[in-house]
Amino acid sequence: MHLVRPMAWMLKGRLPESVDLEDLAAAGACGLVGAARRFDPSRGTPFEIFARKYIRGTMLDLVRGARFREYKHAALDDHVATLPDPQDSAELRLISAREWSRVRAAIRRLNPQRRAMIELRYLDDVDMPEAAARLGLSNRVAANVRMRAIGDLRRLLRSPSARRK
Repeated sequence: MHLVRPMAWMLKGRLPESVDLEDLAAAGACGLVGAARRFDPSRGTPFEIFARKYIRGTMLDLVRGARFREYKHAALDDHVATLPDPQDSAELRLISAREWSRVRAAIRRLNPQRRAMIELRYLDDVDMPEAAARLGLSNRVAANVRMRAIGDLRRLLRSPSARRK
């Protein structure tokens, strides 16, 4: 992850405020996983150089809107490392549907404000300033609500009762 954060910060500096740093980092983590799967040490390229291409590419895909929901759901579900190879789309759809069902059940268990924030940001693809305005919050308070909601979701998704649903 020491590759992902600095690249996310650098790219974020060149993008509109509506692009969230955490979203870039989540996309970059997916790129890092993809790079680890495709890396071939016999080619003589150091892993760090090889991985940068994939990390940057997934971040740019996010910004362009390509596979946006896939990265959002992966970040919410905190199962980036267990996603199948994106080349195998049938397997990806099956796993995503099962995982997405768990995520939706966990979202329903959040308090109303946190649930509204998650739904606006991750289901309706509303940027943070707009989500804050719709909820009547300052940007700073909205960011705190979002972080707490994500923490709650992670705890709920890790609990054994969420795994059974």
